[in-house]
Amino acid sequence: MKLWRLFWLSLAGSLLASATGCAQLAGLGSAAQPGAPAREGGRAVTVSVQPAREGPIALVLTYSGSVQPISQVSVAPKSSGRIEKLAVDVGSAVKAGDLLARLDRATLEAAVKQAEANLAVAQVRLASVQAGSRPEEIAQAEAALASAKARLAQVKNGPTAADLQAAESAVTAAQSALQKAQTDLLKLKQMPTDDDLRAAQLDLDKANNALYAAQANRDGVCGNARNPKYQCDSAQASVASAETAVAQAQRAYDRTKAGARPEDIGVAEKAVASAQAQLQSAQAKLAQLKASPTPEDVAIATAAVTQAENQLALKKNPYTDRDLQSAQAQVAQAQAALDSAKSQLAEANVLAPFDGVVTQRLLSEGALASAQMPLLVLVSQAVEVALAVEEGRVGIVQPGLATTLTVPTYPGQVFPAKVASVAPGADTKTHTFVVKVTPDDQDGRLRPGMFAEVKVTAQQQRKAVLVPKESVVDRVGKSYVFVVADGKAALREIKVGLSDDQQVEAASGVAAGEMVVTAGQASLNDGDGVRIAGGARPDQAPAKPGGTPAQPGQGGDQPRQRSEGAPGKPTQGGQSGQPGATPGVPQ
Repeated sequence: MKLWRLFWLSLAGSLLASATGCAQLAGLGSAAQPGAPAREGGRAVTVSVQPAREGPIALVLTYSGSVQPISQVSVAPKSSGRIEKLAVDVGSAVKAGDLLARLDRATLEAAVKQAEANLAVAQVRLASVQAGSRPEEIAQAEAALASAKARLAQVKNGPTAADLQAAESAVTAAQSALQKAQTDLLKLKQMPTDDDLRAAQLDLDKANNALYAAQANRDGVCGNARNPKYQCDSAQASVASAETAVAQAQRAYDRTKAGARPEDIGVAEKAVASAQAQLQSAQAKLAQLKASPTPEDVAIATAAVTQAENQLALKKNPYTDRDLQSAQAQVAQAQAALDSAKSQLAEANVLAPFDGVVTQRLLSEGALASAQMPLLVLVSQAVEVALAVEEGRVGIVQPGLATTLTVPTYPGQVFPAKVASVAPGADTKTHTFVVKVTPDDQDGRLRPGMFAEVKVTAQQQRKAVLVPKESVVDRVGKSYVFVVADGKAALREIKVGLSDDQQVEAASGVAAGEMVVTAGQASLNDGDGVRIAGGARPDQAPAKPGGTPAQPGQGGDQPRQRSEGAPGKPTQGGQSGQPGATPGVPQ
């Protein structure tokens, strides 16, 4: 039972809703559908009309923003150093390449000199590799090779008669030298002999006698006052020379009497040992020449020749291609280091990167500057205005569009400008695109920080059919106007194009010169008879102010502009834009 009750209640509700919908559709009457029958009884509806005219219309978007420089940089040196000079101050206007500051150059100049020295060393090394060995080194290696070959030939062929004679002579000379050294050693060990003592005493006596004679001569010459002084000086010198000779003879006598010194005996013994070694070497060489060469001797001589050949080849080509490449790489590395040092030295002069004005000076002369510590802030004299354009309008705002700027600083002045760029992506939070507008005349009047109102002419039609905005009615999601002809109203669907505060572009449905209803259409149906307010005939346009009737198709030559503010941003006049407004749809 409960289920049947619920079924009948649901069916009754559906029938009631259907009856209500039919009543609402009947209430719309023929006004909701084009071609509906006229009112019964032929009652005329009083309306106001205006002619559709042909003329220009434009869609102008209004945004606000701040004037900002196109370029702004914090100028910092590439290398570290103490500031020696600051050539600018806040407010200084500079050109690209002008000197802004100069850093201390002493350390950088020293680095350049060091890099030059390193390059010179690398170049000398490369030149040495490219030149190879000196001629005298090659000649020595060739001589060593010739000697080794001669020795090998001698080992293989045996000694010549001349070689044997020379070897025997060398043995004889070595024996004589040994005998002499042995004799000298023996004499030293047997000193002094009686003959040695007598000879030494004789030399001493002769020296004393010569001294006595010199003294006597001096006394005779110097004792006679008549003799010149130089004769006395000469006699005195002879005495001094004789005294020296006596001293030497006395020392020789004393040495002879004392015998040979140990060091003298040691020297003589070494001479004997050296003579014995030379004799053994000469005897071994002679024996080698007389003996037949063994395979070991031939192998040794052959190895000596091979080694000499290798040494000669090495002297002729002392460096490999890898050595040459290494030397060239060292030169290139040293050159790069020098270029880097010179670049850092040049960077000691900090230059302006572009034309601009100094807005901040962050350091003073004497301070330490580096790449992480800027000197000053430089902004360009050219300015721009950045706008936040909503996603729904970015498609009609394109680079090159004409715009105008106004700022409170210059009331009544309009600055022509153009859209310079449109950001390729939107802000993820606001879903707006950054659009940059640049003034046509960068004369310095627009300064960073000024508030600016920007009007962007987004779309424009120079020849369009225009109807008053109040004549357009929206029904069932479509746009219609009532056209008066022959005393009756005809409902026309129109395709809406651009619109502004006063008029709408009718892209289709209405022709220029046709009279459209601007007031009274709320109670008007398609085909109703109409009466024009003010007594004018339905086919006559109402008079313009001043008494001159408007002719169909006539209107002003200037485009009517629709000004729409940016969503959420007030314009200069205090009006706010309407979020989500779509150009061309009546509001």
